[in-house]
Amino acid sequence: MARSSLRERSAGGLLVRSSAGRSTVCLVLRHRHGGPAWCLPKGHVESGENLRTAAEREVREETGWTSEIIRSLGEIRYQFTHPASRATVSKHVTFFLMRTREATGAGPDTAEVDEARWMTIDEALAMVTYENEREILLKAKPYLQEGEQ
Repeated sequence: MARSSLRERSAGGLLVRSSAGRSTVCLVLRHRHGGPAWCLPKGHVESGENLRTAAEREVREETGWTSEIIRSLGEIRYQFTHPASRATVSKHVTFFLMRTREATGAGPDTAEVDEARWMTIDEALAMVTYENEREILLKAKPYLQEGEQ
């Protein structure tokens, strides 16, 4: 019996906040597909959403912060086997560099993530679990160093 194959489209962002001339970024901790992972906030593009709207919603849900998009950081693609259906999922994720606007007061959606943590870009580069997301962080680093927050 052949396994089914699914395609998923997601969007997310590298959320940046500045205080006293210092920039920090937010990673989220998830426990999915084989254990804990520190990653960028992201999720499915819902019906009727464009990539930018989906990224803003997902970042808000997973970090507890509203944001505005500064620029695109590119896309990553990967595959995994869905644990329940055993289907092969081909995922395509677009990321944006985003600046905080305000805390929602609700905090991160704990059904989605276990923790949202602020850190320097260098700390994030050392902590992020997936190499393809590390590449997104590396793309963002020059913008943070130039003061574009």
